[in-house]
Amino acid sequence: GRLCIVGVSWKSCASNDFSRIHQASKARHIDVVVAHIHANLPKESIPTPLDPRAWQGSEDLTRAVLEHHIPLCCFGHIHWGRGGVPIQQQRRNGGLSHSHFINASSQTPGGGSQVTAPAVVDYNFVTKQVER
Repeated sequence: GRLCIVGVSWKSCASNDFSRIHQASKARHIDVVVAHIHANLPKESIPTPLDPRAWQGSEDLTRAVLEHHIPLCCFGHIHWGRGGVPIQQQRRNGGLSHSHFINASSQTPGGGSQVTAPAVVDYNFVTKQVER
């Protein structure tokens, strides 16, 4: 199998321009999107220990990931909102699609020079799924 990672630049995040995701998905299946800006997820999908305010970011990023059924989206804009949220949705063909949104911020809340442990995600690039 192959692994396709699409990075979204700081400038694209600042201008809320995720056209690169749409363009890349026409040519190949995207496995992972990496962006600085955080996703905007429905409050009811946020697990209890996570602060919902940390997940109220870019609706356009969220839409692009879900529209193209991208299994993994990593970002880190909100340092204190570290964690992961899986979203399940119905595909047009009737099947299910799973997208995992991971806030992998490594800087401790409040800044400074301390960093947290790395975010580790098991991704099977053969089955194109996050395995937990």
